Amino acid sequence: MRPSLRARLLLFLLPPLALIMIASAIAQYYLSVRPAGGTFDQALSDAAVALSQALENENGRIRFALSEETARLLRSDSTDDIYFAVRGPNGELIAGDRDLPASIGAMPMNQSRVYDDNFNQQKVRVAAISTDCGNARCQIQVAETLNKRQALTNDILLGTLMPQLVLGCLAFALIWLGIGRALSPLARLSLIIDQRSPRDLGPIEESATPQETKSLVTALNALFEKLRQSGLAQQRFIATAAHQLRTPLAGLKAEAELALLESPLPEMRHMLEHINQSAARASRLATQLLALARSEPDAHLVDPITTVDLKTLVEEHVDEWVRMAAPKNIDLGFELRAAITNGKAILLRELMRNLVHNALEYSPANAKVTLRCGAIAGNCFFEVEDSGSGIPAEYRQKAFEPFFRLPGTSGTGSGLGLAIAKEVTLAHEGDIEISAAPGGKGALLRVSFPSNARVN
Repeated sequence: MRPSLRARLLLFLLPPLALIMIASAIAQYYLSVRPAGGTFDQALSDAAVALSQALENENGRIRFALSEETARLLRSDSTDDIYFAVRGPNGELIAGDRDLPASIGAMPMNQSRVYDDNFNQQKVRVAAISTDCGNARCQIQVAETLNKRQALTNDILLGTLMPQLVLGCLAFALIWLGIGRALSPLARLSLIIDQRSPRDLGPIEESATPQETKSLVTALNALFEKLRQSGLAQQRFIATAAHQLRTPLAGLKAEAELALLESPLPEMRHMLEHINQSAARASRLATQLLALARSEPDAHLVDPITTVDLKTLVEEHVDEWVRMAAPKNIDLGFELRAAITNGKAILLRELMRNLVHNALEYSPANAKVTLRCGAIAGNCFFEVEDSGSGIPAEYRQKAFEPFFRLPGTSGTGSGLGLAIAKEVTLAHEGDIEISAAPGGKGALLRVSFPSNARVN
């Protein structure tokens, strides 16, 4: 199991808290029981002193003058049994319960002693006092069972434990909530990172995080910066390589076209046409790699973000796309309305060029291709509909992977067109989807952007 910060904090906090509460309960218990026991002992001692007042010495004869009513009142107790014994100087029983054990040891005159003993197979609490009865000492004992004391002890124990238990539960709840509250900045930091797109490598604002997470945020920002620099280096490499490739490829294509015009031999013309097509394909691949590099994060350092009307971008390329459609006699239609968003015009042009090129490249002769753009519910869109063979549902997600081509597909494509379209769409906070054309034949590729897109 993964270690939990909450569990660790609870492990550090709860045992000391439990020990403190237990010690507090024990101390409170004994501080309550001892005074209560002292009160009962004092009552027993007072009863023994009261009985001592009933001793009389008549001409050397010791007599205990206690009325039956007083004795009955002494023994009347709804909870405990009360016993007493009055003993003479030689330990002889003068009055009371004969079997009540005599006090052991000498006692100072007129001072009481309270102790525990057993009587009639019960534990009793005994108060004994030594008093003057003429020229001798007599001993008076008053004993009672411990029922009242035990009941009071139980009440004190319950009254001590219940508040401690309630306080313990409340403390646990407060500690649990407090730890959760203290750890909430980590949860917010996790949410901030989780909500980021893979393209957002900007630093996390350190001032909005607690001091304890500063080192973590600093390390994350350092990692983001390393990834950003690595991405920039990759972009620069791809852009440089694409630029370097385009120039010789353009020259090769021009030379091949010139040789086609001058070569009268059919064998040579076939070879030159093949070279020309390969050069065109390699040139397009270099252009697509350059577009892919420009769609990466931080490409705005080179390509500016402006307000773009998709309708205007389509109109700029109408002639080019009509010429591409002409050799296959494709019916190229336009349904254009204003569609304004924030974006990088150079990337949006490449997106449109790839979608239209795919539709024209893979549609059969005499097919129909329709380009549309407009705005709906605050979002603008661009879509390409064709009447070709379409894209099967099981391949529609894989079609956006780089260099993926449908099995059995012919043509000069490199498999980067839709991957570039998706990257550009993500960079503009948009969505791209493939579906079947409304007529059931062909494919419909639709790209939508929020009108106030925040371009990465």
